[in-house]
Amino acid sequence: MKIIRELHTKSGSGKDKILLTAIIDEVKEANTRSGKMAFLKLSDESGWIECIVFPSHFSRFRKMLITGKHVEVYGLLNLVETPKKLFLTDIKSSKE
Repeated sequence: MKIIRELHTKSGSGKDKILLTAIIDEVKEANTRSGKMAFLKLSDESGWIECIVFPSHFSRFRKMLITGKHVEVYGLLNLVETPKKLFLTDIKSSKE
């Protein structure tokens, strides 16, 4: 399990698979030609990171995207961009 501060220090090219436990601080939905998507602000005790939920995943996880919810996020960390961004592939409720 990673903490957010560690994600911002990773380097390399491409994307890295990540499992992260965090709180959803903010949810912003957007309409695209492909459908609805969302931009999440995730945080833990060490910091925050932006998480992008593409239309292909949005409809499946929409009910989980609630501000204040503790979640386990599975995704791909874009190692090229600064600041780092996480692309969501799965999300589950966390017991924390």
